[in-house]
Amino acid sequence: MSAPINPAATYDFNALAELRSKARGNEEAVARKVGEQFEAMFIDMMMSSVREANKPLKSDLFASSSTDTYEEMYHKELSLHLAAQGSLGIADWIVEQVQTRKTQSKALADYQAQTPLQTVDLKQSLGERYE
Repeated sequence: MSAPINPAATYDFNALAELRSKARGNEEAVARKVGEQFEAMFIDMMMSSVREANKPLKSDLFASSSTDTYEEMYHKELSLHLAAQGSLGIADWIVEQVQTRKTQSKALADYQAQTPLQTVDLKQSLGERYE
């Protein structure tokens, strides 16, 4: 299991830039963190939709802005925890895609190294039809 996600880094653009610079060196390690952050944001958006859908069913007995704020904070923490657990598997999928892309890029580079491009003289291959 990976380390818990830093909640401040989830929506921090400086942390995103730092991850981007680290990705140039080790794509797979950074892909896991980015995948977990994306999964946390996705779960948080689902929780937000559930909160909005439940507003008509909410009792006025406990209705206050502080309760709404607490629920929002709780759902953010819950989404971070669920993402760290890999509940939806989005982070795993992103890591798998990065590995596949890396393997395909290496295979393509190997193929291109083995088969040099051949230049073709168009005049010679087409004959005198286009003169």
